Amino acid sequence: MNSFMPEVVSAFYTQHKKHYSENHVFDERVTNTYELVCFLDDSNCKMLLDHKQYNIVGNSIVFRKPEQLNQSFMPYESILICFKWSWGKEEIKFVNSIPTVNKSLVQINYRGVFEEIYQESLLNRPYGRHYMSAKVMEILHGLYYERNNNIYHRQKMISHSGLIDMLHYIDDNLSYNFTIQTMSKALGISQRSIYQLFQEHIKMTPIQYINECRLNYAKKLLKHSNITIEQVSNMSGYVNVTYFITLFRKKEGMTPLKYRQKNLGTIS
Repeated sequence: MNSFMPEVVSAFYTQHKKHYSENHVFDERVTNTYELVCFLDDSNCKMLLDHKQYNIVGNSIVFRKPEQLNQSFMPYESILICFKWSWGKEEIKFVNSIPTVNKSLVQINYRGVFEEIYQESLLNRPYGRHYMSAKVMEILHGLYYERNNNIYHRQKMISHSGLIDMLHYIDDNLSYNFTIQTMSKALGISQRSIYQLFQEHIKMTPIQYINECRLNYAKKLLKHSNITIEQVSNMSGYVNVTYFITLFRKKEGMTPLKYRQKNLGTIS
């Protein structure tokens, strides 16, 4: 097999809810391979990766790399694909551009592709490894374009590298209650420059832009999960659920609960 193509080592379809309590904490482990994890349906858990906490909901995909310290917390169900991969310079750039946690996914039917890989791993058919390799690349390319098409769409009239870094930072940290000061320190860009660049290129303040992104993500959670409104608020980066509901009603003309009742299960 081409050394630049992923080689699937194993695939698992977990049924943790049948075997573990809702508050179960799994032991820490170090990843030996690359791992793609598709969290299913009503999963609502947290994950520690190299001591950084991520909040995970159903229909999210996590991309883990070798030698990362990982710990998961119930409740969740998932499909886990483990694979090896060698690469050149272009492949390194490609891998590094894929976020650890991927949400609000629309490019392909990711769960379907994960299930195809899992089913093929059970059959042990001739050339099955090539089929699974191609399917892993389909997932990785999908995740790459989820991230970069989103940015490129905003980049039509944007060439400033600092602003592009800000948009990436916001996408990566949408579920966290970060501030403009936090982003300023992380990126080494002054707060004044952040406000100027957003006004010049995005035509809104950074706070307005962040709220728009968070509320759009909240709408997807309301449509495609059964987690509570408080959990939707937290997962969208709002620690104050009353403030979240107020903002949501102002933008959508209805409460989050009413929006869910009207739109649950619709395609977006």
